[in-house]
Amino acid sequence: MEAVPKMSRFRRPGSSLNSGKMETQSSLPQTSAAPPAGKNWIRLSVLVLLLSFVTLCVTSAWQKSATYDETHYLGAGNYLVKTHRWDLPDSLLHPVFWTVWHDLPLLTVSCPKNVWVEPDGTIRGQEIIALRPDDALLNACRFTLLPFAVALGLIVFCWSQKLYGDAGGLVSLVFFCFCPNLLAHAPLITPDLTLSCFAVLTAWRLWSLAKNPGVRNLLYAGLALGLMLLSKYTALLLVPFFFATDFAYRTVAGQIHLHSPGSLWQELRHWPVLLGMGFLLVWAAYGFQVGGFALPSGRWLTLPAAPYFQGAVFQYLQSRSPHSFFLMGMHSSTGWWYYFLVVCLIKIPVAILILLAGLVLARRKLGMTWRPNELYLVMPFVLMFIYLSFFNTIQNGFRYLLPVYPLLFIWLGNYGAALRRSVVTRIAVGFLAFWTIAGTLRTWPDYLAYFNEFIGGPRNGYHWLGDSNLDWGQDLKELKCFMVQHGIDRVQLSYFGTADPAHYGIDYEYLPSANSGLRPSPALREGKSPSRFVALSAYQYQGIDFQDKDFYRFFYQYVPNDLIGRSILFFDLKALTPRTQAPLPLRVRQLVGLATNATPIVSCP
Repeated sequence: MEAVPKMSRFRRPGSSLNSGKMETQSSLPQTSAAPPAGKNWIRLSVLVLLLSFVTLCVTSAWQKSATYDETHYLGAGNYLVKTHRWDLPDSLLHPVFWTVWHDLPLLTVSCPKNVWVEPDGTIRGQEIIALRPDDALLNACRFTLLPFAVALGLIVFCWSQKLYGDAGGLVSLVFFCFCPNLLAHAPLITPDLTLSCFAVLTAWRLWSLAKNPGVRNLLYAGLALGLMLLSKYTALLLVPFFFATDFAYRTVAGQIHLHSPGSLWQELRHWPVLLGMGFLLVWAAYGFQVGGFALPSGRWLTLPAAPYFQGAVFQYLQSRSPHSFFLMGMHSSTGWWYYFLVVCLIKIPVAILILLAGLVLARRKLGMTWRPNELYLVMPFVLMFIYLSFFNTIQNGFRYLLPVYPLLFIWLGNYGAALRRSVVTRIAVGFLAFWTIAGTLRTWPDYLAYFNEFIGGPRNGYHWLGDSNLDWGQDLKELKCFMVQHGIDRVQLSYFGTADPAHYGIDYEYLPSANSGLRPSPALREGKSPSRFVALSAYQYQGIDFQDKDFYRFFYQYVPNDLIGRSILFFDLKALTPRTQAPLPLRVRQLVGLATNATPIVSCP
């Protein structure tokens, strides 16, 4: 437990340092000090779990080609370091800290200057990846981000340990380390896990500041907030969520009295300081630059750290531009209020859903009591979920929940105390942990395309969801391996992604591919027939970005001959198997009235 600072400017009047200390102690489980051997066992368990997490991340990512976003992120940070200019469009896609960090391995590479200044992000990324035939550069840049995922795991363990003891910390860490959704995104050149790391750190430091007001915790919280803002522009959305959570906790804990305006200021006056510290850190990361940029309306804005706000405006406008979304065989340009509900139900492992349901529905039977502390673990996720469901315009990935998703693993630490009280609970939680671990190992290396047992596992994912939930262009390597194993020289290919199939030695005939970097192939020589083998990325098969959503409807009447990496559907035109049963999503839609009973089984992917 952290010592209470001797002096605090942020303590409400009438409260003593001792009472604050006693309140902190009473909120934690009263357990006897563990012997050194026990502590060593805990440390060894944490080490083994985190090493397992890193091993699964590294070995799975090594099997995968560059995902859709990774290709055009490569090189932007290197360009910033070498030129200190912001005229490359991709340099504005995300804040400077993350953009530069993942490109650090490229500083050791010698290559033609035109590669770094290539304005087309897809071409630039392909040229950088091609500098090494084994994707060594791609993976080196990927793995620079793994320390943030490991740090996130340590934060999950430490915070859970503080709230629920050693057993609670280990429960949280086990499910964190073997969650397929975290394993999918941790080793990718995307800012989602970096943002998750600093978002959870910010929530932890806000909780610490609320429990033990003082300059040290204030500085920690401000630093965490600044790093969160420098990870991804989505952090700007999280700030009001964390403010609301902090306000709710202090109100429930009796620190804020709503009828007393003075207590509002007394207990929330740290927020202007935190925001000032966060902005100062952002400004420092941009070299204390003062600049300007034009809004779409033509108005010119002059601001400190102008590229940061220019990038935030760009991303906001991108989010409001027309999109096409897919859910359960349906297409929409505006989305569905229940989209993220379905996503959570079929993307989160069943065992974790059961444990979360137990915390909501069976707390008393499990001997648990609600604590105000847990607002910091539950409320940010609930607010994000509500925002994404009802106010957000982007519905193409579970990854939008990732910044607050790890907080739920800390909440699972509740089961730590229950394990000591009940043999039945130990057996149940042990079984659920084994189920999660076994399912995760069985899914390797296809974590991006993970779906739980509610829908029959990953093989059925393409009926339900698309885009980064399933197919992000990551399986070109596996397609090449499949072709080699089956003696296939050439395929007809419709690919969703920005990686270059030629880099992996894939000989293909181009099939129409929407929103893709796939290059047209040379025309077939006269007298040569097209390949009998067709490889369709799930995104293209689903018709997500085609004006004609039924562009590949011919294939809906057949079952794929194989599913490569769970994201590429493979058909042998000379050995097609007719589909005889409606996909489960269609049957669900018929059950709830979203489709008629007369809807043919070949009408949806």
